[in-house]
Amino acid sequence: MLAGVWGRRGQGAIFAGATACCCLALATLSASLARAKFSVYPTIVEVQRPAGKAALGRIDVKVTGERRARFRVVVQDVGQGAGGEYTYGPASRSPHSASPWVSVTPRSFAGAPNRVQPIQFQVSIPGNAEPGDHLTSITVQRLAPKAAGTTARSIEAVSVRLTVRVAGPLHPRAAITALAVPGLVDGGPVAVRTTVRNTGNVTLDFEGANRGVVRIRDGSDTKATLPPFEGKLFPGQTREFLGEWAEPPLFGSFDAEAAIRTAKGKVTARTAGFTVLPWREAGALALVLIAAVLLYFGWRRRRYGY
Repeated sequence: MLAGVWGRRGQGAIFAGATACCCLALATLSASLARAKFSVYPTIVEVQRPAGKAALGRIDVKVTGERRARFRVVVQDVGQGAGGEYTYGPASRSPHSASPWVSVTPRSFAGAPNRVQPIQFQVSIPGNAEPGDHLTSITVQRLAPKAAGTTARSIEAVSVRLTVRVAGPLHPRAAITALAVPGLVDGGPVAVRTTVRNTGNVTLDFEGANRGVVRIRDGSDTKATLPPFEGKLFPGQTREFLGEWAEPPLFGSFDAEAAIRTAKGKVTARTAGFTVLPWREAGALALVLIAAVLLYFGWRRRRYGY
């Protein structure tokens, strides 16, 4: 009897001990995974040189708890999405790309031991390079171990945006390629979408010397000014700026006018007309009036017999 009780208690103790050990192991593994990380500094680099010259630089990758990881360093093109977000893709020979000019050392390294890994880069600008801004990125990719039975592996990446400004005349220019506003609006808000392309050779900073804004006009009278454009637009890139007129009047005809003034004072503008008309309310009122007329004639027919 006592042996049976001890056996059951002993098994329970062993099970509890094993469970505690598993929990401790999982906690230790989780803590180890939580500490595993890497960071890159700086994340934005700007280089200015004449055509035909070279520049050297360095970025630092701090690795901590990355014992099983390997890292790869690649040069990628930088683009922008419609909302201005940065996109990264294979290096190309686009006229606005600096990717073919950049080399890095080392191109790969191990995650252990914990340290700061320096990455040296060299920018070799061709003698026939066009003046202005050329963009690229130095991307550090963390290659996780391959999953068992597969050839796939997950990749985490941090990109350093590198702008190479080649000395020479700078031409800040922009084209408003589209101004979208509904032709007929049933009250507010009135959404306005402005599509802008950088047609110059220098990055446009709309929070700096360049300005972009949409105004709502009624003839020569400005009814509203929407929030100004924000962010940057790289050479050769296109993005959209969204705004809305929150409280238009009940009805009227108006023009949305988008205008951009660059750092050198050049103004580009585009307009699109629209009408504010509460057609849903007008339609409902018309139905009520029709119903009232029908009821009235129905009542006259019953009362007077015609």
